[in-house]
Amino acid sequence: MANHPPTDQTKPKPKHPRSIASTTLRTTQLLLSIIIAVLYGVDLAHASKSNTHAQASWIYAEFVTTVSAITSAAHLILPASHAGWSTLDGVILVLWVAQVGVFGTMYLPVHVAAEDVHFSSSVSRMQAAVWLDMICLGLWVGTTGLGIVRCVRGERRTGRSGDKEGQRVEGDEEQRIDSEKTIDVEGAKRLSLASTIWDRSEKCDAEFKKGCDKEQGN
Repeated sequence: MANHPPTDQTKPKPKHPRSIASTTLRTTQLLLSIIIAVLYGVDLAHASKSNTHAQASWIYAEFVTTVSAITSAAHLILPASHAGWSTLDGVILVLWVAQVGVFGTMYLPVHVAAEDVHFSSSVSRMQAAVWLDMICLGLWVGTTGLGIVRCVRGERRTGRSGDKEGQRVEGDEEQRIDSEKTIDVEGAKRLSLASTIWDRSEKCDAEFKKGCDKEQGN
């Protein structure tokens, strides 16, 4: 009968729901950042071909999407439990708020005229880009909130471990004091026993001398 090799019964540990949510948010942020960069990059590429001066707002939008894409990719690759990551998320969130404010004012009015915005070649494309900007802004609000919650829970966990360590040290100190008291009590008992033996030996010597004196007197 053939012997079957033992199978490993250990199952992989399932991912925490918060880790799944964070991964999903970061992946969506990365994809949206790339799409938005392409939408704004069309106008920048057209300006470069036509030797037209590039608008600062479009350059700013490309900067925000590039930083967002790099940060999202870094979060997917590297562990992001440090408080510095949450601070970076907050900074990028502010950048997205500014971008939505600038382009939303330009393209979200219902009856926007093409002559009001001279740099872009397509108003409908820019309106779609603004809606994607707002979705990306919401994603960065979510990841910033998750980072803050993670940092707060980490501090609480560190505080609990510190309290447990303090209690353990305090317990060890009490045990040391109790052991010292026990040693002192045993030492006192031994000293008392030695003193009793010494007193009895002196009494025996005195009685022995007294007996010897009587025999010499007789």
